[in-house]
Amino acid sequence: MSTPGQATDGQLADLEIQYQIAKSNHDTAMQEARDLGKGGTSTTQERVKELIETILSSKQKMIDVLSEMVSTSTQDSSPNLEAKRAEFLERLHALQARYDELSGGNDDLETLRRISEREEEKFEGPFLVYSGLFILGCLGLATAMIMRGV
Repeated sequence: MSTPGQATDGQLADLEIQYQIAKSNHDTAMQEARDLGKGGTSTTQERVKELIETILSSKQKMIDVLSEMVSTSTQDSSPNLEAKRAEFLERLHALQARYDELSGGNDDLETLRRISEREEEKFEGPFLVYSGLFILGCLGLATAMIMRGV
């Protein structure tokens, strides 16, 4: 017989699988949208509309699943679930903001351009941080080598 906490964990695991499937569909559509935005394939208005619909519907599915995860995590008050709930809420708010931004556009090609820019921003931020840290590390190493006389 399972306890309420175990049932909640099982439900959350099932919901996480649903979320990952929706995210995979979203990521696939995003990659194709980036390719279209860069001129990698021939762009037809129908395909652009299909991609935008797929992206928006997969984002909505992810939002729905995350909402259900938040709801499920409130059924038990364990500290572990409270941390998970906070993570779910953070992910939900970020997704909702991006969904609202994308769904408000009327021009499909403009929406694709925004999608491409958004994905590039996600890459540039961490890249710049890690590059900066790498350069600082190299400068520190060079300074240490000079101080030791190597």
